[in-house]
Amino acid sequence: MAYSYKKLYEKSAAYFEARPKAKKALPVLDKLLTGAFGLTYIGLWLYAVFLGAFSPRDYIRIAFIPLLTLFLVSVLRAMIARPRPYSEKGAGITPLKKRKGNEDDSFPSRHLACAMAIVLCFFPSLPIVGGGLTVLVLVLAWVRFALGLHYPSDLLAGGAVGSMVAGLYYLFEFVFAMLA
Repeated sequence: MAYSYKKLYEKSAAYFEARPKAKKALPVLDKLLTGAFGLTYIGLWLYAVFLGAFSPRDYIRIAFIPLLTLFLVSVLRAMIARPRPYSEKGAGITPLKKRKGNEDDSFPSRHLACAMAIVLCFFPSLPIVGGGLTVLVLVLAWVRFALGLHYPSDLLAGGAVGSMVAGLYYLFEFVFAMLA
């Protein structure tokens, strides 16, 4: 059976159309999760500055990984210009939530890329928090798909970009530590 995004999405949307309370909860959950990642990132900075015995390298990591991820995703989105699933040039779905703004910036998902980058900033200092946030990344991906804002490949690519930037940072940090 061939993969059909439109069929998959319509099945998901039908589930929520039959459950108005769940349908109303999705955009709220999207905002809450997006805000939660922003707040946890601020919390990591507060932890680093006021409570943690962080090295200068830790501060660089906390700033560099999310900023580079955001920059890289923004460049990729501008270069690729993939239409959103609900746009005329996209899959032609009827989304549960339409996003305002440019409809040619679906790939990769900036939400997922930045969320993964933030999660991976936590692991060296607060691995339990990082693990909990990983679950929230998965929920955020599901919500963004369920709302019709992204194709699954957008979400996977976003998570991969955030992971790749963090992984490369940690690899370079390891190599420089070995050379020192």
